[in-house]
Amino acid sequence: MKRFFVILVLIFVGRALPLFAQERITKSSPKVIFQETFNWKNTADPRGWTMPAGYYLEDPNNTGFNWHWWPNDSLIADDLSEPPFQSTSKEDGHLLLFASLYNNHRILPDFNSIDNSIAFPGIDCSDCASVILQFETSFRNSGYQGIQFGAWQCLVELSTDDGAHWNTYNAGFGIIGGSGRPNNVLPGEAALYRVNISESAAGSSNVKIKITWKNYFGRYFWIIDDFKLFRAAENDLYIDFADIGWNNNLQGTNESISYMMPISQLGKGHSFDLFKSGITNMGGTEQTGIVFDVTIKREDVTVFNEVKTVSSLLPGYKAELSLDGRYEPTLKGNYSITYKWKQKEAEDTPEDNEKTLLYKVSDSVYNRAGDHVDYTYSYNYYRYFRDAWDLHANKNHFMGSVFPIYQDCELEGISAYITGGLADGLIDFDYAVWLADYYHLTGALIDPSFLLRTENVALDSSQFNTWVYLPFTKDGEIEFIKAGSLLWAGIEYSNWHPDEMVRKEKGLSMGATNQSPTHANRAITSEPDQMNPTGRSWNLASTTTNLMVRLHLKSTTSSTGPGMGTGDTFFVSQNYPNPFSDQTVIYYQITQNSRVRLEITNMTGKTVLSQDEGIVPSGRHQIQIREPGLLPGIYFYTLFAGSSRETRKMMVMD
Repeated sequence: MKRFFVILVLIFVGRALPLFAQERITKSSPKVIFQETFNWKNTADPRGWTMPAGYYLEDPNNTGFNWHWWPNDSLIADDLSEPPFQSTSKEDGHLLLFASLYNNHRILPDFNSIDNSIAFPGIDCSDCASVILQFETSFRNSGYQGIQFGAWQCLVELSTDDGAHWNTYNAGFGIIGGSGRPNNVLPGEAALYRVNISESAAGSSNVKIKITWKNYFGRYFWIIDDFKLFRAAENDLYIDFADIGWNNNLQGTNESISYMMPISQLGKGHSFDLFKSGITNMGGTEQTGIVFDVTIKREDVTVFNEVKTVSSLLPGYKAELSLDGRYEPTLKGNYSITYKWKQKEAEDTPEDNEKTLLYKVSDSVYNRAGDHVDYTYSYNYYRYFRDAWDLHANKNHFMGSVFPIYQDCELEGISAYITGGLADGLIDFDYAVWLADYYHLTGALIDPSFLLRTENVALDSSQFNTWVYLPFTKDGEIEFIKAGSLLWAGIEYSNWHPDEMVRKEKGLSMGATNQSPTHANRAITSEPDQMNPTGRSWNLASTTTNLMVRLHLKSTTSSTGPGMGTGDTFFVSQNYPNPFSDQTVIYYQITQNSRVRLEITNMTGKTVLSQDEGIVPSGRHQIQIREPGLLPGIYFYTLFAGSSRETRKMMVMD
């Protein structure tokens, strides 16, 4: 009789792990049962490769787009330009299903749907009490994950009765919609898929496995390498996710925490709640005495702790727990929220039993995403075709983030983490903010009101891989925002390159991160739309897209200098006064003793002034610039402190 427990479900959803975990050695030394690196190159075969005996292909719709061997080469089509796949055994090639015609810049004219599989030879697991299936992978899909029309599925199918019945495991990495990549890996990088198949495969002498891709629009690709089956470690819990709610006293909204919140935006009753996490028993034995622990610390001092327990968990099963407590942050500082699972027996892999979320209460900086770049995002990659028949360019396109405003405030400017683009003078940008409302996020017509914009500047390579700040042009009224407002703030750019592929592949890109969990859509994109009565088309991006945009509010603490952050946050203020003629002051804050250098560049990226401050102790400091001898115009200043740096714009007058 099969055993069941409350809130436990059989794991038919695959486990997504970062690539660095793939070669971890545990003290139980798991034994490899089966391994395939797809070293199938064969120059004597007219196709250039030969599939080994025992493998076979399934193409029920007769599309001709079957799985095949692919060398360590790029993937090129009309809608795709993918660099070589960087798997562990990349030199001997990979397994690939490419839904576009190969390397000839054409895609299928009728978008035939795909339902194609590759079947592996039978694998003997008769002497195995536990079995883990693992491979390195990357993919892109069109549409949404699911079984409805227009959807896609990445599946691992398993049979132990010679194909009479199949168990199905989802290899879609939890991606909901669009062309997202597994674990948000960069193009060419590999994510690790791992799933415990012990209940289905352990003890069977003939395990049949199929990799199946269903893609109803027939676009993009799925690539796999370094496929293996191995025995599980004896005691191996793995934390699947860590989630948290943010109670903002607004009914009808389902918010998660922001990475950084200005203290002026905190109100009575605003709190962390809905602490939730899930685990999978990836081990070979039943785990007992399982404890789920959540601890919140402010500046390394514990301010909240709550635990719950699960009596036991069978191999290959999942468990989820939610806590009842809540915590209300009221002070500036750095907070950590640590989720940790443990069980009665000694854990073979304790490093994957916990996750930590970071949260900061700043003086005036509002950052919903985070400060660590996990991947890059370019709206130009998705919206690159010309805006009008007579305009071979993209003008005033927008990508940004949603910022709920909880208390009255004054806007100062925006900074975004810019990562790249073709800096040849044909891409320019400014920052802009629109006023929306919560009704827009629940299905109504999206028609926000424009509020503020910064000065427009040309994209320059000196702005890459750093925060670039621009102040708003104010009028003494519009910059004052009422509590309960919803702002859309971010980069508004124009790409004047006449070649569509140049606009797509080399458009302005910005940082995005997985640091802060998202519940609702945070990223917003827009472009001019002549068919829309409002003149623009607005799009809510995937709920997993989290763009690195900072909204700067007026500082509430004048003693720290303009816009300074918390005591343990690297920050560089806007110079004051700005514009200036003979002298100006830049305030900055560093978290540890560092060598500090200030560098000023002109609009062409040429360095016009460099000032070395030497080794500076942690804390708040200032740099005074006197009679720099600069011609009137716009300049960028970058403060370097150890491995940190930040860029802002300044203006010199006569």
